[in-house]
Amino acid sequence: NGLEAMPDGGRIKIGASPSFDGVEIMISDTGIGIPKERLDKIFLPFYTTKPRGTGMGLALVHKIILSHGGRIDVESESGKGTTFRIYLPCKGN
Repeated sequence: NGLEAMPDGGRIKIGASPSFDGVEIMISDTGIGIPKERLDKIFLPFYTTKPRGTGMGLALVHKIILSHGGRIDVESESGKGTTFRIYLPCKGN
């Protein structure tokens, strides 16, 4: 999604860091951003703005993260890019 949001090029950053009880994974791009009125819909199954999209990518990502007891947050600004933050708990054995 990030690559498609940067048709004229840009940067994608991926990082991870420990958090209090798990790990935070950050993925950000310098693409076109997601308009505020669409942010609450991006994790819904079959929601897409792409002519050939299925709308299942982020819906599946969201479901997988939730099934592991985590969460995913998104921040975006039109014309400046998008950042996804994934929080996953670390479960001890």
